[in-house]
Amino acid sequence: MTAVEIKERVRDSMDRFFIGQVTVAEYEHNYFHDYFRRMPFALTHQMLGEAGIDLNGKSVHLAACGTGIDLFHLSRLYSGAKFFVTDISSQAVSSTQRRFHGVGGQTEDLERLSFPDNSFDWSFIAAAIHHLPRPALGVYELLRVSREGVIFIEPHDSWLVRRFVSLGLAQEYEDVGNYVYRWTESDVKKLCRSLYYNCRCSTMFATHRVAKTRLEFELLRGLNFLANTLVSGSGNYIVCCITKGPVKSGVLK
Repeated sequence: MTAVEIKERVRDSMDRFFIGQVTVAEYEHNYFHDYFRRMPFALTHQMLGEAGIDLNGKSVHLAACGTGIDLFHLSRLYSGAKFFVTDISSQAVSSTQRRFHGVGGQTEDLERLSFPDNSFDWSFIAAAIHHLPRPALGVYELLRVSREGVIFIEPHDSWLVRRFVSLGLAQEYEDVGNYVYRWTESDVKKLCRSLYYNCRCSTMFATHRVAKTRLEFELLRGLNFLANTLVSGSGNYIVCCITKGPVKSGVLK
Protein backbone atom coordinates (compact mmCIF):
# COMPACT_ATOMS: atom_id res chain seq x y z
CA MET A 1 0.00 0.00 0.00
CA THR A 2 1.41 3.39 -0.98
CA ALA A 3 1.61 6.43 1.28
CA VAL A 4 -1.16 8.12 -0.72
CA GLU A 5 -3.44 5.08 -0.38
CA ILE A 6 -2.92 4.97 3.38
CA LYS A 7 -3.79 8.65 3.72
CA GLU A 8 -6.88 8.23 1.55
CA ARG A 9 -8.07 5.27 3.61
CA VAL A 10 -7.57 7.18 6.86
CA ARG A 11 -9.41 10.20 5.44
CA ASP A 12 -12.25 8.08 4.04
CA SER A 13 -12.57 6.25 7.35
CA MET A 14 -12.93 9.57 9.17
CA ASP A 15 -15.45 10.83 6.62
CA ARG A 16 -17.57 7.69 7.07
CA PHE A 17 -17.34 8.22 10.83
CA PHE A 18 -19.06 11.57 10.50
CA ILE A 19 -21.54 10.35 7.91
CA GLY A 20 -22.62 7.88 10.59
CA GLN A 21 -23.36 10.92 12.78
CA VAL A 22 -21.07 9.91 15.62
CA THR A 23 -20.35 13.04 17.61
CA VAL A 24 -18.19 14.18 20.50
CA ALA A 25 -21.26 14.37 22.72
CA GLU A 26 -21.44 10.57 22.79
CA TYR A 27 -18.08 10.55 24.58
CA GLU A 28 -18.27 13.67 26.71
CA HIS A 29 -20.94 12.20 28.96
CA ASN A 30 -19.58 8.65 29.15
CA TYR A 31 -17.75 8.68 32.49
CA PHE A 32 -16.26 5.24 31.92
CA HIS A 33 -14.61 6.51 28.73
CA ASP A 34 -13.76 10.04 29.90
CA TYR A 35 -11.87 8.92 33.01
CA PHE A 36 -9.16 7.17 31.01
CA ARG A 37 -9.29 9.56 28.05
CA ARG A 38 -8.45 12.50 30.33
CA MET A 39 -5.41 10.83 31.88
CA PRO A 40 -2.84 11.59 29.11
CA PHE A 41 -4.07 15.19 29.02
CA ALA A 42 -3.67 15.50 32.78
CA LEU A 43 -0.12 14.16 32.47
CA THR A 44 0.53 16.66 29.66
CA HIS A 45 -0.67 19.51 31.87
CA GLN A 46 1.50 18.32 34.74
CA MET A 47 4.59 17.91 32.55
CA LEU A 48 4.18 21.35 30.94
CA GLY A 49 3.68 22.93 34.36
CA GLU A 50 6.90 21.38 35.64
CA ALA A 51 8.68 22.83 32.60
CA GLY A 52 7.17 26.27 33.22
CA ILE A 53 5.14 26.15 29.99
CA ASP A 54 1.66 27.71 29.88
CA LEU A 55 -0.43 27.53 26.69
CA ASN A 56 -2.83 30.24 27.87
CA GLY A 57 -2.45 33.32 25.69
CA LYS A 58 -0.66 31.27 23.02
CA SER A 59 -1.72 30.34 19.50
CA VAL A 60 -2.04 26.55 19.45
CA HIS A 61 -2.34 24.48 16.28
CA LEU A 62 -4.28 21.33 17.12
CA ALA A 63 -3.51 18.87 14.34
CA ALA A 64 -5.66 15.85 13.42
CA CYS A 65 -8.60 17.30 15.34
CA GLY A 66 -10.86 14.35 14.55
CA THR A 67 -14.16 14.52 16.40
CA GLY A 68 -13.00 17.46 18.50
CA ILE A 69 -12.57 15.39 21.66
CA ASP A 70 -8.89 16.38 21.96
CA LEU A 71 -9.80 20.06 21.74
CA PHE A 72 -12.52 19.47 24.33
CA HIS A 73 -10.01 18.12 26.87
CA LEU A 74 -7.17 20.53 26.04
CA SER A 75 -9.37 23.64 26.09
CA ARG A 76 -10.59 22.74 29.57
CA LEU A 77 -6.98 22.87 30.77
CA TYR A 78 -6.03 25.94 28.72
CA SER A 79 -9.17 28.00 28.23
CA GLY A 80 -7.08 31.08 27.41
CA ALA A 81 -5.31 29.53 24.41
CA LYS A 82 -6.22 30.51 20.85
CA PHE A 83 -6.80 27.25 19.00
CA PHE A 84 -6.66 26.50 15.28
CA VAL A 85 -7.61 22.99 14.12
CA THR A 86 -6.57 20.95 11.08
CA ASP A 87 -7.32 17.45 9.83
CA ILE A 88 -7.03 15.47 6.61
CA SER A 89 -10.82 15.12 6.75
CA SER A 90 -12.73 18.28 5.85
CA GLN A 91 -15.76 16.89 7.69
CA ALA A 92 -13.70 16.58 10.87
CA VAL A 93 -12.60 20.21 10.63
CA SER A 94 -16.09 21.57 9.94
CA SER A 95 -17.65 19.43 12.69
CA THR A 96 -15.09 20.61 15.25
CA GLN A 97 -15.60 24.23 14.24
CA ARG A 98 -19.36 23.87 14.65
CA ARG A 99 -18.92 22.57 18.17
CA PHE A 100 -16.28 25.09 19.24
CA HIS A 101 -17.32 28.57 18.15
CA GLY A 102 -14.57 30.97 17.19
CA VAL A 103 -12.00 28.25 16.49
CA GLY A 104 -10.31 28.60 13.10
CA GLY A 105 -9.52 25.59 10.98
CA GLN A 106 -8.78 24.13 7.57
CA THR A 107 -8.11 20.80 5.84
CA GLU A 108 -4.43 19.84 5.84
CA ASP A 109 -2.12 16.95 5.05
CA LEU A 110 0.01 16.59 8.17
CA GLU A 111 3.02 15.43 6.16
CA ARG A 112 2.88 18.58 4.01
CA LEU A 113 1.33 21.48 5.87
CA SER A 114 0.60 24.61 3.84
CA PHE A 115 1.46 27.07 6.63
CA PRO A 116 4.60 29.23 6.55
CA ASP A 117 7.34 28.57 9.11
CA ASN A 118 6.53 29.61 12.71
CA SER A 119 2.85 30.25 12.02
CA PHE A 120 1.80 29.21 15.55
CA ASP A 121 3.32 29.37 19.01
CA TRP A 122 2.70 25.67 19.64
CA SER A 123 1.39 22.60 17.84
CA PHE A 124 -0.40 19.78 19.65
CA ILE A 125 -1.47 16.36 18.42
CA ALA A 126 -2.92 13.36 20.21
CA ALA A 127 -2.86 9.75 19.00
CA ALA A 128 -2.69 10.57 15.29
CA ILE A 129 0.96 10.67 14.21
CA HIS A 130 0.90 6.87 14.07
CA HIS A 131 -1.67 7.07 11.24
CA LEU A 132 0.97 8.56 8.94
CA PRO A 133 3.04 6.55 6.46
CA ARG A 134 6.02 8.74 7.52
CA PRO A 135 5.47 9.61 11.20
CA ALA A 136 8.75 11.47 11.69
CA LEU A 137 7.90 13.72 8.73
CA GLY A 138 4.70 14.71 10.51
CA VAL A 139 6.68 15.72 13.60
CA TYR A 140 9.15 17.72 11.48
CA GLU A 141 6.26 19.55 9.82
CA LEU A 142 4.67 20.39 13.17
CA LEU A 143 8.01 21.71 14.39
CA ARG A 144 8.43 23.76 11.23
CA VAL A 145 5.15 25.63 11.66
CA SER A 146 5.60 26.19 15.42
CA ARG A 147 7.67 28.95 17.01
CA GLU A 148 8.07 27.49 20.48
CA GLY A 149 7.55 23.75 20.14
CA VAL A 150 5.40 20.68 19.71
CA ILE A 151 3.48 18.58 22.20
CA PHE A 152 2.25 15.11 21.32
CA ILE A 153 0.55 12.12 22.91
CA GLU A 154 1.24 8.89 21.05
CA PRO A 155 1.39 5.10 21.47
CA HIS A 156 4.47 4.03 23.40
CA ASP A 157 6.79 1.21 22.39
CA SER A 158 7.83 -0.99 25.33
CA TRP A 159 8.46 -4.67 26.00
CA LEU A 160 5.06 -4.94 27.66
CA VAL A 161 3.20 -3.26 24.81
CA ARG A 162 4.99 -5.52 22.33
CA ARG A 163 3.83 -8.48 24.41
CA PHE A 164 0.26 -7.20 24.22
CA VAL A 165 0.61 -6.98 20.43
CA SER A 166 1.90 -10.56 20.20
CA LEU A 167 -1.09 -11.75 22.24
CA GLY A 168 -3.56 -9.84 20.06
CA LEU A 169 -4.44 -7.44 22.89
CA ALA A 170 -3.09 -4.42 20.97
CA GLN A 171 -2.99 -3.67 17.27
CA GLU A 172 0.06 -3.72 15.03
CA TYR A 173 -2.00 -2.53 12.04
CA GLU A 174 -5.25 -0.61 12.34
CA ASP A 175 -8.40 -1.53 10.43
CA VAL A 176 -7.79 1.11 7.76
CA GLY A 177 -4.39 -0.43 7.02
CA ASN A 178 -1.87 1.88 8.65
CA TYR A 179 0.95 0.53 10.81
CA VAL A 180 0.77 1.69 14.44
CA TYR A 181 4.10 3.46 14.88
CA ARG A 182 4.95 3.48 18.57
CA TRP A 183 7.54 5.92 19.94
CA THR A 184 10.16 5.43 22.62
CA GLU A 185 11.77 8.19 24.66
CA SER A 186 15.03 7.33 22.89
CA ASP A 187 13.39 7.93 19.49
CA VAL A 188 12.26 11.39 20.55
CA LYS A 189 15.61 12.31 22.09
CA LYS A 190 17.52 11.28 18.97
CA LEU A 191 15.19 13.34 16.80
CA CYS A 192 15.67 16.35 19.10
CA ARG A 193 19.43 15.99 19.29
CA SER A 194 19.64 16.01 15.50
CA LEU A 195 17.83 19.37 15.51
CA TYR A 196 19.48 20.73 18.67
CA TYR A 197 16.14 20.96 20.44
CA ASN A 198 15.13 20.07 24.00
CA CYS A 199 12.49 17.55 25.00
CA ARG A 200 10.65 16.09 27.95
CA CYS A 201 8.88 12.74 27.87
CA SER A 202 6.66 10.82 30.29
CA THR A 203 4.98 7.43 29.91
CA MET A 204 1.82 6.01 31.41
CA PHE A 205 -0.99 3.49 31.12
CA ALA A 206 -4.51 4.51 30.09
CA THR A 207 -6.74 1.64 29.07
CA HIS A 208 -8.58 1.82 25.75
CA ARG A 209 -11.37 -0.48 26.84
CA VAL A 210 -14.68 1.24 27.55
CA ALA A 211 -16.39 -0.37 30.54
CA LYS A 212 -20.02 -1.38 30.18
CA THR A 213 -20.79 -1.54 33.90
CA ARG A 214 -19.64 0.16 37.08
CA LEU A 215 -18.07 -3.09 38.30
CA GLU A 216 -16.05 -3.49 35.10
CA PHE A 217 -14.95 0.14 35.31
CA GLU A 218 -13.76 -0.20 38.90
CA LEU A 219 -11.78 -3.31 37.94
CA LEU A 220 -10.17 -1.53 34.99
CA ARG A 221 -9.42 1.54 37.08
CA GLY A 222 -7.78 -0.59 39.76
CA LEU A 223 -5.65 -2.48 37.25
CA ASN A 224 -4.71 0.74 35.49
CA PHE A 225 -3.67 2.34 38.79
CA LEU A 226 -1.61 -0.71 39.71
CA ALA A 227 0.15 -0.69 36.33
CA ASN A 228 0.99 3.02 36.63
CA THR A 229 2.26 2.49 40.16
CA LEU A 230 4.49 -0.47 39.32
CA VAL A 231 5.51 -0.21 35.65
CA SER A 232 4.51 3.19 34.27
CA GLY A 233 7.70 3.20 32.21
CA SER A 234 6.22 0.38 30.12
CA GLY A 235 2.90 2.15 29.62
CA ASN A 236 0.96 2.29 26.37
CA TYR A 237 1.15 6.11 26.09
CA ILE A 238 4.09 8.48 25.76
CA VAL A 239 3.61 12.22 26.27
CA CYS A 240 6.32 14.44 24.74
CA CYS A 241 7.08 18.13 24.68
CA ILE A 242 9.73 19.30 22.20
CA THR A 243 10.91 22.86 22.72
CA LYS A 244 12.72 24.78 20.02
CA GLY A 245 15.68 26.98 20.78
CA PRO A 246 19.33 26.60 21.73
CA VAL A 247 20.29 23.66 23.94
CA LYS A 248 22.09 24.91 27.02
CA SER A 249 22.73 21.71 28.94
CA GLY A 250 21.79 18.82 26.71
CA VAL A 251 18.39 17.32 26.08
CA LEU A 252 16.06 17.71 29.03
CA LYS A 253 14.84 14.56 30.76
